[in-house]
Amino acid sequence: MKTLLPALVVFLLMGCASTPSKPQTHSSNETLSSLDYQECIQAAMSGNGQASDEKCGKVLKASR
Repeated sequence: MKTLLPALVVFLLMGCASTPSKPQTHSSNETLSSLDYQECIQAAMSGNGQASDEKCGKVLKASR
């Protein structure tokens, strides 16, 4: 039993090492940056209706 556990660990680690990890890619069709979303949220939180409309208009159009 004691020799079985190290062998099992070795096989599991070999399986993990042989699986190539695929890097995450961002969608190339995104038209808005994260800065646009952040500016919209900040404008909405500030309570300034005109600034919020200006900043969030583009975000709302892209989400529809």
